Amino acid sequence: MRTTYSVLLLTCLCACATHGGRHGSARPALTGFLPAAPAEVEPDRAFEKGNAPSDTMLAAGFGFTTSPSSFMLASTLDFPLDTNVTAGPSVQYGADDDISIVSITGQLKYFLPLTELWTLSIRPYVTGGIGVATIDKENRGSDSGMLVNIGAGVRYLTGENYRIGSEVRLNIMPDDVAGEPTYMSFDLLQITFEF
Repeated sequence: MRTTYSVLLLTCLCACATHGGRHGSARPALTGFLPAAPAEVEPDRAFEKGNAPSDTMLAAGFGFTTSPSSFMLASTLDFPLDTNVTAGPSVQYGADDDISIVSITGQLKYFLPLTELWTLSIRPYVTGGIGVATIDKENRGSDSGMLVNIGAGVRYLTGENYRIGSEVRLNIMPDDVAGEPTYMSFDLLQITFEF
């Protein structure tokens, strides 16, 4: 099978390198057509484009949690799946004097399609995920369990490769981890890098 592909590739290269019906020098040369430059998107058609980032993005931020209360650091990696959908891992770590919370989830984000309600530089989305949460109260030993979350956020395009944003999630723990059935997490400021 590999030999067949090699022969086809070599045949195509030879066909491109030769000139038919030309007199004079018989030097081979590569010829072809360059694709036309993309035309600027008309304003009406700009709203039909997807709203998700087209490259992998790393978001890092800080905020807080409520019930139980803590200062929170968070990070998410977004891999584009579609023009409006990204997926990737997310880690949140909350700490206070007598409590620590760690959650690791797989997050799915759906970026709302562009409309006239917001400009091209604002990217709102809804998110949902599933994973594991660990809560340690007063250093008495940690308790772990399943975590499911839903939330929403927004990102603002501040540069070609950088964005800032904010996100809120309702975290539901069906097994009442450390006696807590739910907690809210507020990622007040996210800085997002595209690579």
